[in-house]
Amino acid sequence: MGLETISAKEHQEMSMVDLAFEILKSEKQPLPFQDIADQVKEMKELQEEEIEERIARFYTNLNLDGRFIFVGENHWGLRSWYPFDQKEEDIEVPKR
Repeated sequence: MGLETISAKEHQEMSMVDLAFEILKSEKQPLPFQDIADQVKEMKELQEEEIEERIARFYTNLNLDGRFIFVGENHWGLRSWYPFDQKEEDIEVPKR
């Protein structure tokens, strides 16, 4: 599955965390949390009030989901991109 093959209807049915996974998989690089949240908001067609109500739970779910890794400076990536024994301090966030 990839973002290109997911319909707008499927976006609505997917969880925010699963959409975040697809976004990162598609981008192939760590992204700031706010960029991920903005893309999820757009894909799920959420109103500003709705995303504000869900943002804390979304952030918590990213922390708990083993597919994601915090790479510093509020950037998130996919754990599969990094060797298992690599320490967080050794991970570099790409500069924009």
